[in-house]
Amino acid sequence: MRLNSVEISNYRVIRHARIELADQMIGIIGPNGSGKSSLVEAISWALYGHQVARSGKEEIKSGFASASDTCAVELSFELKGESYRLIRRLVGKSERSEVELYRAGASESIGIAETRGYIESLLGLDWRGFLTSFLARQQELNALTDLQPSKRREHLAGMLGIDRIDRATESARDSARREADRLLLLNEQVGSRDTLAQRISQLRQQSGSLTAAVASAAGASTIAQQNLASLTALLREQQERETACSRWENQLPAIAQSEHLLTESRARYTEDLATIAAAQLQIPMLESDVQRLAESRAELIQLRQQQTSESYRQQSRQQLASANETVAAAQRTIADLTNQIELVDQQRLSIPSNLADLLDQARAELAACRDRVVQLTTQRDALTAAIRKLTKQAGSLSELGPDTKCDRCLRPLTAHDLDQVRSHLAEEQAAVAEEMAQLELELQNGIRTRTEIETRLTGLERLSQQQSDLINQQTRLTAELGKLEQQRIAAEDQIKIVTAQLEQFGDLSFDPARLAQLEQEIPPLELAESKLHQLRADLARRDRLESDLAATDQKLADLRTEAEKIRAEIAAIGFDRTALDQIQRDWHHANETAESAKSDLIRAEHARDLANQEITLTEQQLGQFEQISKEIEQSRQAQFRSETLARLLSDFKKHLIARIRPRLAELTGQLLADMTDGRYTLVALDEEYRLRLNDLGQFYGIERFSGGETDLANLCLRLAISQALTESAGMDRSFVMLDEVFGSQDEARRDLVVQGLISLRGRFPQMILITHFEELKQKVEMLVELVPTRHGWSEVRVNGAVA
Repeated sequence: MRLNSVEISNYRVIRHARIELADQMIGIIGPNGSGKSSLVEAISWALYGHQVARSGKEEIKSGFASASDTCAVELSFELKGESYRLIRRLVGKSERSEVELYRAGASESIGIAETRGYIESLLGLDWRGFLTSFLARQQELNALTDLQPSKRREHLAGMLGIDRIDRATESARDSARREADRLLLLNEQVGSRDTLAQRISQLRQQSGSLTAAVASAAGASTIAQQNLASLTALLREQQERETACSRWENQLPAIAQSEHLLTESRARYTEDLATIAAAQLQIPMLESDVQRLAESRAELIQLRQQQTSESYRQQSRQQLASANETVAAAQRTIADLTNQIELVDQQRLSIPSNLADLLDQARAELAACRDRVVQLTTQRDALTAAIRKLTKQAGSLSELGPDTKCDRCLRPLTAHDLDQVRSHLAEEQAAVAEEMAQLELELQNGIRTRTEIETRLTGLERLSQQQSDLINQQTRLTAELGKLEQQRIAAEDQIKIVTAQLEQFGDLSFDPARLAQLEQEIPPLELAESKLHQLRADLARRDRLESDLAATDQKLADLRTEAEKIRAEIAAIGFDRTALDQIQRDWHHANETAESAKSDLIRAEHARDLANQEITLTEQQLGQFEQISKEIEQSRQAQFRSETLARLLSDFKKHLIARIRPRLAELTGQLLADMTDGRYTLVALDEEYRLRLNDLGQFYGIERFSGGETDLANLCLRLAISQALTESAGMDRSFVMLDEVFGSQDEARRDLVVQGLISLRGRFPQMILITHFEELKQKVEMLVELVPTRHGWSEVRVNGAVA
């Protein structure tokens, strides 16, 4: 199989690349994570689909691709003289899988399942066999040396496909076990013909006995049901009597409760009438106290009015004194504020009236002066640069020799020419120095003038701030003066009002001792008044109490008559609690007997039905005896075939292992001879698949040899495994992909491996090396570089050009 080209779009970190693959040693270089393995994986994915990917389907399409973008790999290859083109895609938002295969430009297959089967048939390898044949990884090389013997055998068995024989052997044994289990089940089902006939006879006899038992149980159940019905009628009669007695007896507690309440009411009415009769004698004395209460209340009202007036007069006197004090204080503060306002006016007159104009003039002068200073400073810097330049030119003249040429006309400069140049420079330096001195004098005068203006401006600004403060102070004092005038006027108005109120009160004569005496005398008199009202109310309801007492006596007599009538009704019913309890016990016993008889009947019928069903099933088994016997014979034959197949597969595995170790050793020796230029030609593999090299006529384990020689031997064994697999698939070997086979080797050992691989060009025309070691750039014929970009994808370059 020979690869012609591969074109990749939106596969993992590769946005787009098209690579033409020649019969050369091809190096794939790039840092970790740049997509080197993805580039090789894309070839396997195109052939076999998602099962060869290192992750799920959802991670194959590039993360930077939009939902509408397509992930696609197109692979062109040759096999057995035919050219093929294979295209695999993930299309649309759902990432629908599509695959097409063309042979010689014509469509060969479309669809995932069809194409996978076609590829496996074409190459003679499934996806595991393809990866083992065409792709070798560093971890596989390490496994050939580092694993324990048992693990090494398992690892090589998986690579060589021998483990598939184990799976087939186990599948055959499972089939044999299933047939054995089926045989056991069929033998249990079929029994013997005589046993089935004897069982039918026994079941028919048992069915006759069970039918008689059903009839007997049915008669017993009928008798029990009749007895239960008779007792049920008696029980219902006694329960009806109990219900009637309960209705009458339920009325007696309510009657007794009513009688108790009426008795309490009668006692209360009798007590109230006796109390009213005794209290009637206190009425004359209480009426006298009530007369005195009216006179005292009138006097109390008059005294309280006098007390209120006296309180108002005292408050008015206090208000008058407070208002007089407010007026006096306001007058004093007004005088003080007036003096402060006059002082502020005097201070304002001392400030020039044209202060704002003076400030504007000073600011304008300062701005002009500052501009002039800046201008002079700039001119001074320019003159300073000119002086430095002239000084440098003068210094350069001293270095000129007799052979110096003019840099413009290119003629030699004479001594006279140099003197003239020096004289001209000296004149220019003198002129610039004089201009510099005059400029420095003017600059110092400007700086002094600027300082004087700044000082004058600072004084004017201070006067402006003082003027603003005085205006604010005057405004504040004037506002305070206005408020005080309003307070004084308001206080004088209040004095007039309070004075008028005091004149209205006139002379008052209030006796507080008499007020206190009346406040103590009135509460007892009010109690006598309340008691008199209560007694008069009780006298008013005496007639009603006497009427209620007579009505209560009549209700008591009626309740006692009703209670005697209810007791007579209960006696007439003739309910007997003992007779009811006995009937209930008899009914429960009869009910249990009837339920038991019914259960016996159901069990007898069920046993009879089961016997009849078993008769039917046994008769069917007897009829199917011949068919089950045929199935037993077929199962025996299937078990024999499965056991024979398992034994043959096991023997085939032993035969295959016995053949493959010598063949692997032969292929490894041929490859190693090519890589070592004939130094090592004989290789052996022991039963643990450990490599042994022949050196000077004797075999040694590879631990005896150098690290580089060990790496070469392991690589040759891995390539021999690939070659053996492709030979077994009937394929002409043409390319191999080596993924990071250099591992942690130093540069010298990497060079040894590369030189060894170059020597195998006759066996492997296309050899693809995947590595992150930059120094291998110079050792390959075709260089494929993967360079990560800031956009998230890797750019693919072939021999420096973007693919």
